[in-house]
Amino acid sequence: MHSLRTHLLVVIVLIILGAFGSSNAAQVDVTCPPLIQKALQSVGNNCQGLNRNSACYGFSDVKATFSQTTTTTFTQPSDRAGLNDLKNIATSPLDAALDKWGIALMSVQANLPDTLPGQNVVFMLLGDTQVENAVKPDAAFGGGATVQVTPLTDAAQFYLPDTGQRIVGTVPAQTKVSADAISSDGDWVRVVFNGIPGWIGKQTLDPAADVSSLPTFSGDTQTPMQAFYLRTAINGTKCTQAPDSLIVQGPQHLQVDINANGADIRLGSTIALRLVPITRTIAAAFRPLYPDIDQVTMMLEVDVIDGHAILNPGQPDQVIVDAGYSSLRCLSDPANLGLDGVTNDRQVFAGCPWLQPISWQPLQYYIYNALEGVVLNYPITLPQHPTPTPTNTPPIVFATRTPTRTPTPTPTATCTPEIIDNEIFPCTTEEPTSEVTAELTDTPTPTYTDTATDTDTPTPTDTFTPTDTPTDTPTPTDTPGG
Repeated sequence: MHSLRTHLLVVIVLIILGAFGSSNAAQVDVTCPPLIQKALQSVGNNCQGLNRNSACYGFSDVKATFSQTTTTTFTQPSDRAGLNDLKNIATSPLDAALDKWGIALMSVQANLPDTLPGQNVVFMLLGDTQVENAVKPDAAFGGGATVQVTPLTDAAQFYLPDTGQRIVGTVPAQTKVSADAISSDGDWVRVVFNGIPGWIGKQTLDPAADVSSLPTFSGDTQTPMQAFYLRTAINGTKCTQAPDSLIVQGPQHLQVDINANGADIRLGSTIALRLVPITRTIAAAFRPLYPDIDQVTMMLEVDVIDGHAILNPGQPDQVIVDAGYSSLRCLSDPANLGLDGVTNDRQVFAGCPWLQPISWQPLQYYIYNALEGVVLNYPITLPQHPTPTPTNTPPIVFATRTPTRTPTPTPTATCTPEIIDNEIFPCTTEEPTSEVTAELTDTPTPTYTDTATDTDTPTPTDTFTPTDTPTDTPTPTDTPGG
């Protein structure tokens, strides 16, 4: 029985490594968890109270370049810099011998209004990760002006200035609210009511208010770092719990939009982004969707840690990814697309769609385990795992504002991954079955009972039952270089 168990665990590891490209993930350095905790705690101390549209040097080593000569010092922990002139920021891979694991934080406004202070999107770069700004300084939304407006009738708030968008709230008649932007056609103004941002029709407003001074917000308007190009290491480190990735968390109970490597992502959650090399398993899953998959070498991976993410939001090919699921998409060959002037930017392209969500493998729970309880905007809560490992360390707070709650560790059954011959075998309390050998394409697609219009972040107790859902996918024609 033990030999069968060991054999099946090896199969699990091989599937995971094949699917997600972590070629060195099986190598474990048992000295790394103390360094991880030290690094995360240091970032919590160094970057507390980070202002909107700024970056913080969290833990060594972090490097940044700027688009113009600046007196900003960004060379040691706790240093801070504005995002508008930031070309790129990079963190270093874990080096236990030198006591280094690069971590940086960014507080990004994204599409949140100026009239919603204290709410931001937090980016956390971990390990060998680079983020390059794709928003030119002179094109970034500046904001600044606000005007008090009063709707004469009940005014529906739309997520974007378009009646085809979802309604996020209603501003009652004769209620004064602050507007901070006007749409490019002049028909909509952006307001916040009950803490929810949205767009209301200008025709509903008392004409006494002059909104002509408001900055214009068009369909392609972005704030600094709202759009970016991501690069992460693909070989991993000896420490499995020190992933090279970008963690992104929006404000709790609000949805925000970002663009990663050309991919539109709407999140009301915490997600992890990283680049992974294509493998035979991934290629087999994509071949029915994109026949030229053999020309692709790199993929963009989205891992949803809590809440859910909407890929291609509002489009016919929209994909919802819930906590504990991942999706991948093809990336083009490198090109010079960002602000650093280097041919190192990969982007998604129309011919290759997002893969339908894949349930996390055991190793993914282990990879992100160190983030449990870390507070960005709110405490990170990993999705429920059949055999979770308890975490009894105090929460580490990176919040850009005071968190409203603190997680309480819940004792669970102890489960420690086995290390045999320098390889890691995910823990389990049940005998594995032949189901673990299922191919990636046989993974059921999750079906959700809530809709993409829900702005609330699901709590860790939300569960969804995956079912097989057939999907009709048109035959793409674009090539990786496109």
